[in-house]
Amino acid sequence: MNEHVRHISEPRTPTQAAEGLPRWRWTLDEFERFIDLGIFSEGDRVELIGGEIVPMSPKGNQHEAMRQRLHGWLRRNLRDDIDYQIEPGWRAGAGHYVEPDFLLHARGTRASDLPGSDALLVIEVSDASLSFDLSSKNVIYASLGVEEYWVIEARTGTTHVHRAPGAEGYGDIRKVPDTEPLTALRVSGLTLTLANLSL
Repeated sequence: MNEHVRHISEPRTPTQAAEGLPRWRWTLDEFERFIDLGIFSEGDRVELIGGEIVPMSPKGNQHEAMRQRLHGWLRRNLRDDIDYQIEPGWRAGAGHYVEPDFLLHARGTRASDLPGSDALLVIEVSDASLSFDLSSKNVIYASLGVEEYWVIEARTGTTHVHRAPGAEGYGDIRKVPDTEPLTALRVSGLTLTLANLSL
């Protein structure tokens, strides 16, 4: 490792000092280099959003419990020609490196650099990050051509189903309570009711 690069093991605290000021835009190649150099520690949860490095909220118990239930259901019920990744390092497009909770795609395709239009379904389980997932992530995934994006509220199980992507975000957004079935458009047989999921 370059002797001038120090690996920082303590979590960093983000600042708001640059609000309203111009900021440098990082490329995906530069972001990858930061990872290679060990500038981010293993505990750092960061994404590259529109060329800016953004710290992600820590995950609470409810987030992990919901994600575990979903993981179990997907493992048992998905068709053989569908695969999914949990928090992949998804290089979804220029200036974006994101880690959605689940990325569903056709088996045999590489998830790490999958074009957004080839993603069958993207799922974020949200707690503290709910506002960000419903606003900034909405626009990002839509602009990348992700046809269906679910944001599941970890505390209530309510799911915000996003469809009809466009440059400014999704044209069709609806809230589905955890007692009603969710059906994916591009994944045949994927119909589940969150309230009925068990570990």
